[in-house]
Amino acid sequence: MFFDTGTSENFIDINFSDKVDFLPHKKNMKFTFKTISDITLNLIQPDSLYKTDCVFNGGWSLTDMNETRKLLNLGDNVNGIVGINYAFFKDVVEINFKNKKLYIWDSFPKKYLNHAKMLQVKIVRSDDGHKTKYSDLWSKYPYIKSSFTIADSIHLNPLFCLDTGCTPYAAIAVYDSLLFTTLMEHKKNITEKYGINYPTTRLQLPELGIDSSYVSISAIPPFHTDKEKSDIVGTKKIEGLLGMGFFIKYEIVLFDCMNKIGYFIKRE
Repeated sequence: MFFDTGTSENFIDINFSDKVDFLPHKKNMKFTFKTISDITLNLIQPDSLYKTDCVFNGGWSLTDMNETRKLLNLGDNVNGIVGINYAFFKDVVEINFKNKKLYIWDSFPKKYLNHAKMLQVKIVRSDDGHKTKYSDLWSKYPYIKSSFTIADSIHLNPLFCLDTGCTPYAAIAVYDSLLFTTLMEHKKNITEKYGINYPTTRLQLPELGIDSSYVSISAIPPFHTDKEKSDIVGTKKIEGLLGMGFFIKYEIVLFDCMNKIGYFIKRE
């Protein structure tokens, strides 16, 4: 299973699901699911009663796992995707890159208390600052606050989702057409003059001590439609992702879902 902090849903290969009798389903309950990078997944909805365990709490059956592996760049042995329903999850999730382990704790592990090299950051809901009647349906993901500068003059404070399913260090979805045009023109001018890898943005994550003008940001399609934007995203002009390129700079990352705190231990 691939552990994806950027989704609150769980997806499992239908053949594997049938083999272990995990998600009973009716063949006619088919529908599609769009990822934030506009990739379509074909799913089958489970019956109302389904099995569960401590990590994989229900989910959806994937009818095209081979194609999904290719589209999402997953390994050949991956049979599903496990998300984290941050709004309701009560445990502590530890991603231990150093020892290549994933732990689920029922309370914060004592061995990390007062750790000298551990940084902590407040984790907020994705509706922070623009709560709506739809919030409880959508605000299930771990976000952190940031400061973001484009073209040395446009200063924003978007939320960045901690998303292990995103490959780059950071990616953004821009909801304002004028801002998107400005970003693309600035990026074009800079890259033509200095090369494609020259930084075009400044990203600050104060609680993690990150203040970098050496961030290459990938622009991705907006997460939501125009109608959804007004209901869910509110007035935010940018929504961001901190992906695996960000995570692997740390030896250990913990999500304390009950207390809404993230903990990060840097690599030596």
